[in-house]
This record gives sequence, structure tokens and C-alpha cells, in this order.
Amino acid sequence: MASLTKHILIVDNDFNFSALLSDFFSKKGWVVYTAKDGQQAVNSVHTNDPDIILMNVDLPVRDGISTCNLLRRDIAIARQYPIIMMGAFPDKKKIVKSIEAGCDDFIVKPFKFDVLINKIEKIADFYRKKINIPKQEDGVDYKEEEQEAEIIVYSMNAVKKIFSNTMNDRRIEYPVVQKVVDNMVKILHRENNLPMAFKMKSYNDYIYIHSINVASLSMSFAYHLKWEPSDLQIVGEGGFLHDIGKTRIDLQILMKPDKLTDAEFSEMKKHPSLGRDILVKENITDGIQK
Repeated sequence: MASLTKHILIVDNDFNFSALLSDFFSKKGWVVYTAKDGQQAVNSVHTNDPDIILMNVDLPVRDGISTCNLLRRDIAIARQYPIIMMGAFPDKKKIVKSIEAGCDDFIVKPFKFDVLINKIEKIADFYRKKINIPKQEDGVDYKEEEQEAEIIVYSMNAVKKIFSNTMNDRRIEYPVVQKVVDNMVKILHRENNLPMAFKMKSYNDYIYIHSINVASLSMSFAYHLKWEPSDLQIVGEGGFLHDIGKTRIDLQILMKPDKLTDAEFSEMKKHPSLGRDILVKENITDGIQK
């Protein structure tokens, strides 16, 4: 969009809740479009070109998951729109299917509007920067920057797929992890650093981005300590998979926006051992498990 004004499409068949959201975003200076079902949402995207889509998972005519899937594969749409799904409760199957359909985040109702707008602004800004990367400026060639951006997005999608498979009791696609980390090792040897860990902090898909950051930072430290490429590979793969045990934590705890109780925190602290159990079951090498 040429204008600096931010545009949001709210898709929810609950009229009262949609009106509350619309009023909140309007007061924050956003241009708001609304739709009450998936078909209206698709039509609005084609007509209004929003910066971001906030969509309920349960909708009439066409549900949110199939609508998200359609928007991600619609060849008539020139760019990728950030999509945040909403649900009345943390339904594991719906969250997994939403991730597989291509949503960027999932938020459970009821939520604090200030938390929501902070999440939305960061995701919208990340996408806006991504699609507006300049090709040339003052004689600078941005080809390598674009290649890094592609690897960042590929890494994020790979981690999402890994978590989705584990949540859905399917096998981890370990060769995908190996391929991503191998590309990161190549960038390290070419650039002497991995800046993607810091770039990704403008995007708020926490669990996935945290895994990428841990892999990136760990590999950067190991590289500057003169570790061998094979050891960099192990460190990177371990970083990607270090939080995989969170797929075995109750979603109400995992997605709770407020401070955890002592009992909930004790449950959350189990995720490292749960993660190791997953990796043992997948016969992933002992070096990664550690």
C-alpha cells in the first residue's frame, strides 16, 4: 500500500465482538474492514488489500481454516497477507490445522486488546518491510539480503511444520532441519555472522522465532570459537529442536497470556525432558538430544 495508514480485515460472525474490535482499531487509527464469513473475507481481500487479517476459526459458509488455506494458494492474490486466527478455546486439532493452512499466529479468546494490537502491529510491520525491501540504493546490491530473507522465511516455515507434525503425532521431518541448518552454516562461512536471529525479533510468532534465534545465536558463538562445521550443524539442529517438548504441554498453559501459577510453571518446566523423549523416539542422534 502506498498510504502509511494501516488496514485490517476482521472476520467474525459474532456481530457484537466484531463491532468491539472494529471500534478499538478505529480509535487506534486503523482503517477497518469486516466480514462475517470466509467467502466475504476472500472477496474483501481482493477488493480492499488489507495489511493484516484477523479471522475467527469457526465461521459460516467457509470456515477460517479453509479460508486461510485458500488465501495462501490463491494465484489471483499478488502477495502473502499475514493472518492471525482466533478461537474461543485452545482446541489442539484446530490450532494444528490452522498452522498447516498457513496462519501466522493463533490467539485464544478472551484476550486483552492491547496485547492483540501489539502482536498485530509487529506482524504487519514485519510483512511490510519484507515486501518493500529495496532492490538498489546508492549502488548497493540487495541480492544477498533477499537470499537471507528467503532463508529466514523457509526456516520459520520449517520450524512450524516440525511443531505441527509433533502436535499431530506425526514424525519430525528431520532432513528438513538438516537442510535449513546446512544453509545457515554456509551463510556463517560467507558472512562470519547470522544476523537473521535479530531481524526475526520484529516478528511475534514467539515459539517458532525463539527456536530460530537460539539456533542462530548458538551457531554464531560456536563459529567464533572455531568449532568444526560438523559441530555447528549439531548446535544448529539442537537449537531448532530445543523447544519441541512444548508440543506436549497443555495448550491452556502454553498459550496463557498472563503470568503462570506455580503449578503451571512447574508443568512448563517439564518441556526439556519431554522434548528429549520425542527425539529418542525419533532416533535422532544423541548429540542433538543433549
